[in-house]
Amino acid sequence: MRRVARTMMRELLLAQASDWQFLISTFSARDYAEMRFHNHVEDAKRCCDIFERLAVTGNLSQDEGAYLTELDARDGIFEAEIDLYFATHG
Repeated sequence: MRRVARTMMRELLLAQASDWQFLISTFSARDYAEMRFHNHVEDAKRCCDIFERLAVTGNLSQDEGAYLTELDARDGIFEAEIDLYFATHG
C-alpha cells in the first residue's frame, strides 16, 4: 500500500507543478502542458482506485504492479521517497 500511496502522491505533485499553468497560459507549449497535466491527474486517479482495491482485497494484480512499475520508470524523478507521514500530517 505504501508503494501505491507514494506513486499516487508523486503523480499529484507532478500535476500541481507550476510550469504547466505557465505553459498553458502563455501558449508556449499549451498542448504539451495540457496533455501532461491531464495524464498526471488520470494516473493519480488510477492509483487511488488501485489503493482502494488493495485495501479491500489485499492483493495487487499483475497488471496493477506492471502499471506502477511503468509510472516509476516514467515519472520517478524524486531520489528520496516521499514522506507519507508529513504529507498526511502537515
